Amino acid sequence: MWNRILRRFFFIIPQLLAFSLLVFALAQWMPGDPLTGLIIPGMDQSSIDAIQANAILDDPWYIRYLQWIANMLRGDFGLSYTYRMPVEVLVGARFGNTLWLATASLLLSYLIAVPLGIYAGRFNGSLGDKVIRFLNSISFSLPVFIVALVLVWLFGFQLELFPTRGMPLLPETQSVFASLWNRLHHLALPALAFALSASAGNIQRLRSGIIEAKQEDYVLTARSKGVPESMVYRRHIFRNASMPVTSLFGYDITGFIGSSIFIEYIFSYPGIGRLFISSLESRDFSVIVVLLLIYGLAALIGTLVSDVILIIADPRVRIR
Repeated sequence: MWNRILRRFFFIIPQLLAFSLLVFALAQWMPGDPLTGLIIPGMDQSSIDAIQANAILDDPWYIRYLQWIANMLRGDFGLSYTYRMPVEVLVGARFGNTLWLATASLLLSYLIAVPLGIYAGRFNGSLGDKVIRFLNSISFSLPVFIVALVLVWLFGFQLELFPTRGMPLLPETQSVFASLWNRLHHLALPALAFALSASAGNIQRLRSGIIEAKQEDYVLTARSKGVPESMVYRRHIFRNASMPVTSLFGYDITGFIGSSIFIEYIFSYPGIGRLFISSLESRDFSVIVVLLLIYGLAALIGTLVSDVILIIADPRVRIR
């Protein structure tokens, strides 16, 4: 089993190289000029020619790709023409913020989905189940940006409990606890908006799995033997009903990192999602390619994590 997992892990490398070739070529064929932000009105033609020569944009795209791969292996991901700084420094400064947002949203979504899904499945048909299903249907139908705007209006402007945008620069003299509290305070609304939209699917999957598992023969046998109801749910029903949820955990990680673009844009959150939008607008090719590689790597790792979790949860499953 672990040999197959290790083989799958090393197979990520050629997949990532193929993906990097595709996104690099597509980025070069995008309309526009990434040097527009460097050319100042009134600049003489010789200075413009020097900028274009340094950017080696006249070389074929495959030559630039090979040069970029060689530089990447040395830790040099290129220069952002818009921000005029190394790409690794620019992305590294924002990637941590996106990880904070994705982690907080992921944990919060499972804290919402698991107890509600268990309750709705165990007491299906009750008033509480009907309320959960009604709210879940609303969460399914509303796009994440609508949920975010409602939370901003309610908790940001009406109740004034949380900040509605940005992430402030914290002074170095601030304590670790104060710094962590400040970060979580600014993460509350973006993470909650993300979690409310993402938890709807897991609630429905968990509820359906529990309702189906309650009717299985092994559950009826356990009850006929006098096994306590709490143990029946804990050892038999919930373990099997949670398979669809646990098997999608890796994909949830990928989804939270990739879908953070919308949340970061609404809340002006300084993460890689907002950087990706601004780089597309300015045709900053070197930043676009690196960010797409990060999203692609997250998707590949998320797929592997889901397979590993499914194998651990159900030893009957084998991956190839």
